Amino acid sequence: MGEAQSKPVAIIAVNGGRVCEKKANGVLNTAADTGNKAQQWIIEPDPGDRSKMAFKNLGNNQYLRAMTGAHYGKVDTGQKQLWSLEPGHAPGSSWIKCLDYKDAYLCNSYGNHTINNTVWTWSRTGQESAYTHTMLWYLRDAEDTDFNPVATAAANAETNASAAVDPAKAEKELKKREAALQAEKEARLKELEETEASLKKRKEAIAAKEAKLKELDEREAAVKAKEAKLQQLQKKEAALKKLEQDIQAQEAAQKKQAEQLAEREQQTTSTQASSGAANAKRMQAELQKQMDALQEREKKLAAQEAATAKQQEQIASRERELERKDSDKPRVTGGRRKAGAADGDVQQNEDAKPKVTGGRREKNDETEKLEKANLLLQVRIEELEAQLDEARRSRPIGNSGGFGGLGSMKLSKPGLCTFCKHNSWKAASGEGLAPPAGKSPWCKCGATR
Repeated sequence: MGEAQSKPVAIIAVNGGRVCEKKANGVLNTAADTGNKAQQWIIEPDPGDRSKMAFKNLGNNQYLRAMTGAHYGKVDTGQKQLWSLEPGHAPGSSWIKCLDYKDAYLCNSYGNHTINNTVWTWSRTGQESAYTHTMLWYLRDAEDTDFNPVATAAANAETNASAAVDPAKAEKELKKREAALQAEKEARLKELEETEASLKKRKEAIAAKEAKLKELDEREAAVKAKEAKLQQLQKKEAALKKLEQDIQAQEAAQKKQAEQLAEREQQTTSTQASSGAANAKRMQAELQKQMDALQEREKKLAAQEAATAKQQEQIASRERELERKDSDKPRVTGGRRKAGAADGDVQQNEDAKPKVTGGRREKNDETEKLEKANLLLQVRIEELEAQLDEARRSRPIGNSGGFGGLGSMKLSKPGLCTFCKHNSWKAASGEGLAPPAGKSPWCKCGATR
């Protein structure tokens, strides 16, 4: 196993003699060139464990880096990555293991010795009888112009052969290596335990902080809920206050309106009282006037009827007298002259009779006029009564007040029917006649009141 150095080294494949060089598409095995910086690597030991190291390429100042730990894993340069060297079965050779993965070793693909052969990572486990020879490397001084990999390999083989002659030394070296590995394992285990304990404490602290944060969130949510409820209560209080103000304003308006209405009713009452009294007096005077006119016309009609009856009686008496005289005259049977004279006497007697037909016609015309006037008067009386009743209903009238004491006034009505002189007014529905809508009952003769 090579020793960590500050001088640049070349990484040389045992099964081909080519060196690792950083190229555009990764790390490849190619022909050795001591002047090519891309083939030169500086070994940087890990400060905490010198058995671990990184390989820095002088061509781009980046580090040898395995991209994955699987078979055919690409190898390139990039960020710093630690490797370890394990003694190989070829003298002076080493297996170069990437410590980021469990079983990943630097490998010259298929053990080819062609130029620009691919370099990748491969698993060593289970490959001892197959491809382990492809994972063996030499680390040599890259600035040695006389460097000859074949000669170096032969010299190393001779050195290793002489070392193999002393088994005690080899066993001592092996125990030393095992002790170093055990110490490294224990140190890493202790570090892992400390890391786990630290992580556990951090998790507990984080859990406590999260619980406290959750509690704070719950308290904040409760405060927000209370604030929202308080805002709702304030809005309701403002709405109730406004409603109360509106109700007070409405009550004031209604009170004012009621006062105005009462004042207006008082004015209307006084106006209606004075107006009603005047209307009642006027109606009473008009009704009395019409009734007086009707009674006067009835008197005239009665007098006319009496005169007509007397005249008819006189005519009947005259007719009886003429018939009696005519029956007392002697019969004249001969002569045209006597007959003519007799005819002349009869005609003269007929002419001397008073004309009754004209008087009857005049009587009938006058009677008809009186009947019509009577009907019109009755209709007018009904209208006045309806108006008076309406005035009484719209404004109560006391026994001693309102309308000048007319509350108990009753209108007198004629007691006899104008047509049939019947003394009582009764409905004629039983006789096939019904009173019209809005009219007074009919008399038995069919006349309205």
